[in-house]
Amino acid sequence: MKVIYQDLASLRDIKEPYRSALAILQDMSVEVPGQLEPLSSALPMNMAINAVQVICEAVQENLVAYVPTIRNEMGKIFRGTNVRINRFDSFNVPSSKELACIMGAAYYVLAVSGILDEHQLGQMAKIVIGYNNKIINPGYFNVFVEKAKEAGQREGAAAKDVVAANQSAADGRRIVLASRRNSDFVRIVQAMVSGGYFTHADKSAVTATEVGQMMLSLFGSNNEWKTMLQRAFSCDNPLKTFDNLRDAAQEYWTKREDLNT
Repeated sequence: MKVIYQDLASLRDIKEPYRSALAILQDMSVEVPGQLEPLSSALPMNMAINAVQVICEAVQENLVAYVPTIRNEMGKIFRGTNVRINRFDSFNVPSSKELACIMGAAYYVLAVSGILDEHQLGQMAKIVIGYNNKIINPGYFNVFVEKAKEAGQREGAAAKDVVAANQSAADGRRIVLASRRNSDFVRIVQAMVSGGYFTHADKSAVTATEVGQMMLSLFGSNNEWKTMLQRAFSCDNPLKTFDNLRDAAQEYWTKREDLNT
């Protein structure tokens, strides 16, 4: 598989939502709910989250065929043997519980980032839990499903208080998104989050879904961020948005320079 995190030291720069997914994976190697067994310490965390990111990137690149993509990616890291291979060129986990946790971490990322919608996430859960004649214990995978739900609930609660002022403004003075600019807005917010422009007050990282949904609520939009994100990147040239933004910035700063001379 493609090398993203060569070693443990490289995880210092890991971004959200992979950072949170990694935290859950690490917890699963120490303590797990119910009668489940912790993950083996022989599973390198950098290789595990590396596999998660490879899977998520493959799904994002092949959204039209996400079902066979998920199945194909599962087959690459779990080839039905009990042999552990901790090499990037032939990575293989020896147990279904490790496969369930890696796919659960991928589910978490795909859920909180909005790459897959609710229906697609449900289909992914069915694929993982029913993989290879139902050898996967759903308990491992469901830990990540519940964590994704909790993250979504936190994002929703944080957004509620922010919308009050704009929603209470007189109808003609409310700030709303301009007509036909939804996709441009989504692309720009996604790029800003990826570039580290936003953070929580406690310096912890935020997700694009958290920021985007908060802004949509602030503008009084009833749209779902995850749906808008998919639409925003479904066109042939989504980067045209940033060409237009650059032109607008250049025009602004040119005029500003003229005013100062």
